[in-house]
Amino acid sequence: MQACSLDAQSPRRSRNIPAGIRIEMNAAGIAPTKMHSKNDMLAACHGRFGMHKKSIVDRIFFSWSFFHTPILILLSLFCLNVAVISIIGGYDIHLGFFHLTAHGTFKPLLMMNGCFIIALMICGARKKFSESVLNPGDGRLDSPAFHKIILISLVILLALIIYYPSTGVNFDHHDWTHRHLSAEKDTILSTWQFFTTGDATGFYRPLGFISLWLDYRLFGATYEGYHVQSIALHIINSLLAAWLALTLGFGRKCSFWAGSLFAAAAVNFEAVVWPAARFDLSAATFTLLALIFAIRYFRDNRVWTWALAATILCFMLGVLNKESSYCLPLLLVFIMATRSLWSIPRLPNFKILLFLSFIVAATGLMLWARIAVYGSLGGYPTAAGAPSFHFKIDIKTFTSLIRAIPIPVLGVNTSSMVPVWGQFAPMMLVVPVLLTAFLCRGCFRRKEYALGALLLLSMAPVLNIVGWIGSWMQHSRYLYLPTVFAMLLIASAVSKVRWSGGLLGAFLFINALGAAANIRVYLNMLEKAETIAGAVYSDWKLQPDVRTICLLNLPENPDGVFYFGSEVVERIGRKIPNATVLRQDAYVSTGPDESTLLIYRWNDSNRALTIWGQSSVSP
Repeated sequence: MQACSLDAQSPRRSRNIPAGIRIEMNAAGIAPTKMHSKNDMLAACHGRFGMHKKSIVDRIFFSWSFFHTPILILLSLFCLNVAVISIIGGYDIHLGFFHLTAHGTFKPLLMMNGCFIIALMICGARKKFSESVLNPGDGRLDSPAFHKIILISLVILLALIIYYPSTGVNFDHHDWTHRHLSAEKDTILSTWQFFTTGDATGFYRPLGFISLWLDYRLFGATYEGYHVQSIALHIINSLLAAWLALTLGFGRKCSFWAGSLFAAAAVNFEAVVWPAARFDLSAATFTLLALIFAIRYFRDNRVWTWALAATILCFMLGVLNKESSYCLPLLLVFIMATRSLWSIPRLPNFKILLFLSFIVAATGLMLWARIAVYGSLGGYPTAAGAPSFHFKIDIKTFTSLIRAIPIPVLGVNTSSMVPVWGQFAPMMLVVPVLLTAFLCRGCFRRKEYALGALLLLSMAPVLNIVGWIGSWMQHSRYLYLPTVFAMLLIASAVSKVRWSGGLLGAFLFINALGAAANIRVYLNMLEKAETIAGAVYSDWKLQPDVRTICLLNLPENPDGVFYFGSEVVERIGRKIPNATVLRQDAYVSTGPDESTLLIYRWNDSNRALTIWGQSSVSP
């Protein structure tokens, strides 16, 4: 697996290298190779990077060289826009016929991230190689032992620093851990019901529910214990992302940054923080393993090997955790179609037919199990007789990708509850984005375009729901698996430019800051729920005869925090056990009666409950 090659005629590398010798960097280290002619040298310098024979995509973007300057100017304007909004919070400017307005950072950040990806694709595709492309990278990572030790240590450290505070993010709502489903199964044998009985969500995820059941039996109501397994799974997935990069032939430096960036990616926070979102974590684990085993099978000369069985088994285990694993057949077919990029030899027809037959059979078996349990493909329930929106295809199915693809670059919550230090994460991203875009000559090759295709294919099972992701980053868990390819794409492209170590380190730090800010929003809202409950209790003590408290327009998930409204009701109920707490909102429609003497209305501007006709009960 060759990462790069240098010929002895390079002016910067010719001092101690005999003429006609090529230096090759591969997984084993640096090896000199005899070169017999100038044509060999040119082929090594061009063919190794996919330049000797241009792909259609290469030709298209090379012919767009006149777009380089406009796209960099546009990106600079988007970066300036993000920096300004991060400082002043928004603006509304009238300049004659022009009206410029911005009320938040979310859309400007999306535009900057999207333009950044386009800039890499267009400006990074150059006919001539820059010296930075021929840089073999960080030699310290060439040692397998050093690479493993540093990678594992950094991933564990990042996961603990970022996600240890999330052990304090716990809600009493039963869906936070699905404990109501776990409580119904009192023996190991009874967990078989997860395989044979559906639930109200309409999804078939028996292994994911067994994982939560195990936590329920181990930790009970000590919800902090649930987070241990989720954080451990995220660490494993980060290391698998690095392993996948190595398997695809990206080299140790790229794999190191891919695993580290995935561990710190801000967009991953919801899947790790919310125990009931563990389905995404476990499904990603088995999907990544299946990809790695499948590539090993493709490179094996034998038709029957353990890698084939391991691929099919991991695929089925992934699907039994979450439907996102159904993207695996699409990923594998694409990898087979682009085998030359991944150093996969030409496969015999019988081997291709055998592999695809097993994949199709496994997919059919999993779909049959769902239909047997639900009588249909399932999905979130809708009106009687109407199919689930998960299986509706319309224009929004594809336009949602415009919103979803840029999010993994930095998926930070931009709502009002983000701490001040978290609000500056988008502004800090401006610097590495601009530097990378201006230095990215020669950083985008056919492998990077292929990674973009893998990113799109991994989103196939969630096309109809990624459009839900907004400024709060709620539902960002749907991008957990696609973020593997997004971070590998960033690591592969940026690792080729000058000052790559500093730029990738900046991407990592800013994402870690964004992830910490996302978690801090949850912690702040939990503290606010306790403050509101305490203030209501203080009001009640002045009128102890009150038996009914009504909360009007209390939202369930302000700032993207799941079950906040239910948590407020639960905490008020614990402080005033003899009172009845009523809600009148989109989730619970109950109105006040004659005994209701304390009525509160939610004030969305300051995220507080205001007593009817009196002052706010929350600071």
